[in-house]
Amino acid sequence: MVVKLDLAPEVVAKIAAMDDPSNMSELTDIGRLAAKVQLKPEHFPPCFDVTSSRWTIPRRSTATRRRPRRAQNSLVLAITPGKAY
Repeated sequence: MVVKLDLAPEVVAKIAAMDDPSNMSELTDIGRLAAKVQLKPEHFPPCFDVTSSRWTIPRRSTATRRRPRRAQNSLVLAITPGKAY
């Protein structure tokens, strides 16, 4: 399924610089829109269902608790200036 966005060529050229932190908000919005349209619950195996009764969180003593690792998220978009998405 394709996500269609009506973006001016100047906007597409600006957000194509994905290493520019000032583009983070626009890129996040595009990613969220794409996820709403393209991702479905059946794309994930049952182990991702944190609402099921099988899901339990193991408890550790506070003495051995470590800081959680930060998730390494990435977003790959192919944007062509002058095209309507």
